[in-house]
Amino acid sequence: MKSHDASIRMEESTARMEKMTGTMQKIARLTERDTASMHVITFFALVFLPGTFLGSFFSTPIFEGVTSSLGGGWTFNRQLFILFSEICFPLMIIMLMSWWLYMLITRRQRRTLLEEDAIC
Repeated sequence: MKSHDASIRMEESTARMEKMTGTMQKIARLTERDTASMHVITFFALVFLPGTFLGSFFSTPIFEGVTSSLGGGWTFNRQLFILFSEICFPLMIIMLMSWWLYMLITRRQRRTLLEEDAIC
């Protein structure tokens, strides 16, 4: 009789473990989807961050309003735009490449951990 009771308890335990495994897989899928969304947000933040930083820090007046009595309008300051571009675009590329390298390294580490877990 005792072995029969132990067998029933083991079956119940197995059923609970299967249910928990299913729940954990669902959580893992949801987490993966959220992670993908965060990667997109991070990408766009890295694209616009250098320009925003430089524009704020230097307060670069690339477009200047004409304040003379001859009339209103806007003039384009080509030298400041070139300076802004020479600093902003390389900085943006450096930030994106750093992010890409970080993502590559983390993906490899995750893959290695998953392979080690699969072996065990």
